[in-house]
Amino acid sequence: MPVILQICAAIITLTFVILAVVVMRTMVRFERAADSFSKTTEEVRGTISDVKVVTHEMREVVSAWSETVGPVRGVAQRIADLGNRATDLTSSIVEEVEIPVRKAVALTSGIRMGTSYFLDRVMERLGRRSTMSTTNER
Repeated sequence: MPVILQICAAIITLTFVILAVVVMRTMVRFERAADSFSKTTEEVRGTISDVKVVTHEMREVVSAWSETVGPVRGVAQRIADLGNRATDLTSSIVEEVEIPVRKAVALTSGIRMGTSYFLDRVMERLGRRSTMSTTNER
């Protein structure tokens, strides 16, 4: 095999190895981001349930005071509506972001598997050629 072809093969192999390392690091970062996002999602969901409990309790307090304080009732209703809107908005945002992040993690996992398979095949083929060239030289 000419020296120039061997150099080209080495450069291509090195390029694929570097590409694989970059892809693996990217996938690790995506996995960390997904884990962090999952933890944040759990905390947000806990906060949402706390807000719902507080809203429910606030409604009870306002209904008890409604006989004596009429204007407070209107304000409390607005706060409850705002709380419900905020929890609905937060739930929507969490659902809209969680699905794409999971898809990105699945995609990076697929890329990792494909790259691994490709590099295994390339290394296997290079190993066969190396074996064949040493056999031919004898």
